[in-house]
Amino acid sequence: YSQEELKNRRWQDFTHPEDIELNQKNIELLISGQKDSVRFIKRFIHKNGSIVWADLNSMVRRDNTGKALYLMTNLHDISDIKNAEATLLLSKEKFKSLFHSASDGILLMDREGFTDCNPAAEKIYQRTRKQLIGHSPVELSPERQSDGRSSSESAREKIEAAYLGIPQAFEWQHSRPDGSIFTAEVGLSRVAIAEGYILQAIVRDITERKQSEKALKESEQRFQTLANMSPVGIFHTDYEGSTN
Repeated sequence: YSQEELKNRRWQDFTHPEDIELNQKNIELLISGQKDSVRFIKRFIHKNGSIVWADLNSMVRRDNTGKALYLMTNLHDISDIKNAEATLLLSKEKFKSLFHSASDGILLMDREGFTDCNPAAEKIYQRTRKQLIGHSPVELSPERQSDGRSSSESAREKIEAAYLGIPQAFEWQHSRPDGSIFTAEVGLSRVAIAEGYILQAIVRDITERKQSEKALKESEQRFQTLANMSPVGIFHTDYEGSTN
């Protein structure tokens, strides 16, 4: 608004309806002498109809008798901050929804161990959230991985790389409470938070897939052995009769 447009207008004309009561209470505190100044956040209605968030610091000016003459208010537009907060909150809510509904296990961890997990992770590890939080990946792994390397040494390398901002994707063997071993695909990446960084692990149980791959490979090897030992000729053809 221009200065001319603001003349003889009431503050209520530019205040969001939900903040009028708050504003009025603060004015009463000043005029009654209960406070010499008040600071609060309220919403204004912009000329174009949009919402403007403002941080206000109001003070009362009095005459020699203590009578309130007028209020003087300094205000600072904090719309960008409030909008950013709203966006962050929405982002957090979306993450929370995805976190809890994901079919893959999702675990958050720092250097000390897991700090949070979703229901899918509980199902995969066959442990409750309470049984996972505070424990490190090594505690949930056999002493050595399928490649023969020490689980603790290999985990340390991958965690340090992830903290440096290098995403990790690998297969990992985990152990369940009953001692059974399962193989998982793990994606490990760094996530920025206010305090610094944490790691996010996305875990997918691929034990059945690995067993199927192993069975298929063994079946192919048996067929190849039988074919090589067969006293008769064996060959493959497609539908057109071409051999391969």
